[in-house]
Amino acid sequence: MKETFETNLAESQKEETEASQAYEALKNAKEDEIAATQGAIDEKANQLAESDEKNAQAKEDLEDMSSMLVNDNGFLMTVKEKCELSATEYESRQKLRMSEMSAVTQAISILSNDDAYDQFQKSFNPAASLLQVQRSVGRGSLKGAKLAAALRKEAVTTHNDRLAALADLAETGKLDAFTKVKEAIDQMVTELLAEKQEEIAHRDNCITELNQNELLNERELRDRSSHESKVEGLKIDITDLSAAIDTLNADITEANTQIKRAGEDRELANKDYQTIVADHREAQVLLQKAVTVLKAVYASTVTTAAPAAMDLLGFLQIKQPDYAEPPAEFKTYEKSGASGGVVALIEQILAETVTMEKEVTKDEQSSQADYEAIVKETNLSIQSKQASIIDKTAARGKAEQDLGVAEEDVRTSITELEQLSNTAGALHMSCDFVMKNFEVRQEARDQEVEALRQAKAILSGMQV
Repeated sequence: MKETFETNLAESQKEETEASQAYEALKNAKEDEIAATQGAIDEKANQLAESDEKNAQAKEDLEDMSSMLVNDNGFLMTVKEKCELSATEYESRQKLRMSEMSAVTQAISILSNDDAYDQFQKSFNPAASLLQVQRSVGRGSLKGAKLAAALRKEAVTTHNDRLAALADLAETGKLDAFTKVKEAIDQMVTELLAEKQEEIAHRDNCITELNQNELLNERELRDRSSHESKVEGLKIDITDLSAAIDTLNADITEANTQIKRAGEDRELANKDYQTIVADHREAQVLLQKAVTVLKAVYASTVTTAAPAAMDLLGFLQIKQPDYAEPPAEFKTYEKSGASGGVVALIEQILAETVTMEKEVTKDEQSSQADYEAIVKETNLSIQSKQASIIDKTAARGKAEQDLGVAEEDVRTSITELEQLSNTAGALHMSCDFVMKNFEVRQEARDQEVEALRQAKAILSGMQV
């Protein structure tokens, strides 16, 4: 029986040791697996972040290049059309201006020759006779007709209403000593100078508006780039937070699974413990009954020790002689002197079963304490992960709100850039021709004004 108990105890201890070693090996393997998986996740997350950044940058470059290509193509077509129209208009205006200047030159030539000078002298000489005045008027009318013909010819060629008006005055003889002609010249000069100032103001306004448009466009481009960078950063943050939340949920699930498995193992170990303890206690009851019975019989002769190698049957059997002898007479009956060794041996076995029960109980309590410690630590870890999930979920929600705002800012920036591009296109259509030909137009207008002033001076009697 003792050998059976010792064998059962050894097997139980061996199984407990193997279970503990298996648990430690499984725990270490899971920790190594978690560490390796976490390292792979971190590496993949970094690779994903780099890929997302490169992808976002490539998409941004493609979008910018596409937008620039569309704008450049549109601007190129607009410039080509505007240049064709401007070239045609410029050529027409140059022809008109040259025709007008030719007409004015011819008018000045007609009014500044010797006959016209004599006519002016006679017209403004109070001592001249009526006949001279009449002849002078006749000759003046002839000159007026010639002047009217020349002015009308140039007016038809150049489609200039001002020259046509002068031709009408000259033809009807209503020049009144060229007073109206000079007034008309003054009006033309005033109009040309006003046009000059308007063109200067237009040019200055174009420069101001284009510079302002360019500054606003650059600022909006910077704002859009900043918003897009913020959008990409928030997307990466949301992805990282989602991955972290998924990892924490997986860890919690795994931890709960480990707790469940550990509980099942603990339950099986406790059942084994209960069985072993019941066996020990049942053996103790039997041994105690045996000791009680033996002590009741051998109480007067029990000794305190027995030989270690004592054969129990030797105490209970009487050796038979090798040959038959006749029955002897009964002697005085005496109790076996070795009975005390049997009782002591059984008591020793009883004590050992008690000791083994205490050891098994101690191991059971230790295993239970270890299980409770593991459960407690795992629950604390789960609580910590759950708190982390709550924080990360809140952070992800905030990031998603910020992402919506940032994406709206990007759309607003794109709309602003489109409006600025349209404004720039309109400004170029309105200003490019004026700014490109500003010096030429100003110089031509100044020459025209100077020619008109010389014509007026000649009409006023200046000698050429």
